[in-house]
Amino acid sequence: MWSNSSNADTPNCNPVVVESRIKVPYQQGKWSAFWLMPQPQAGVQHQGCPATLDINFSSGKITECGAYGGWPASGEIDVLEHVNQANKVIGTVHYENSWGQHAMKGKSMDISPEAMQGWNVYRVEWGCNAIDWFVNDISLHHVSRDKFRQWPFDQPFYIILNVAVGGQLVGASKWIEQVSGEMLVDYVRVYTAKK
Repeated sequence: MWSNSSNADTPNCNPVVVESRIKVPYQQGKWSAFWLMPQPQAGVQHQGCPATLDINFSSGKITECGAYGGWPASGEIDVLEHVNQANKVIGTVHYENSWGQHAMKGKSMDISPEAMQGWNVYRVEWGCNAIDWFVNDISLHHVSRDKFRQWPFDQPFYIILNVAVGGQLVGASKWIEQVSGEMLVDYVRVYTAKK
């Protein structure tokens, strides 16, 4: 989907905007997400990476390997996460810390119940040295390259939009509404940002 060179001083660095207008299900037990994962790198051998790509979301395992290795070393960008009937949204990056363990940097934003049940625009401005999150043009979160041991967000990523039923963020399954829920998507856009 997108890649740039390793730093902003190189002419090949092309910051992009990734955004979507979404109406999430406002129901107990639903976990909506708009997220980016590293493009699998065929033939890349890292510790913990299988010899062949295994993208099996139904098993709950992320075994694909990006340019820096398996998850979380190659990064993950959560543009939006929303759970249950919460009046807030979350934006996060996942990565590998200096000790080789999963780490994340994220923030949440409160949204009124009326707005949460309507259409909202979720956006990241993904630059060569920083990522900025926005909800309806209001700043949600910022991370910068200089705060990371390894910046894995300089490789190609792809987009996923999904709704899960249950899961770690949702909480106990006995509270899950046994009704269908859907996340409505008006559009998804990816375009070059102004430098």
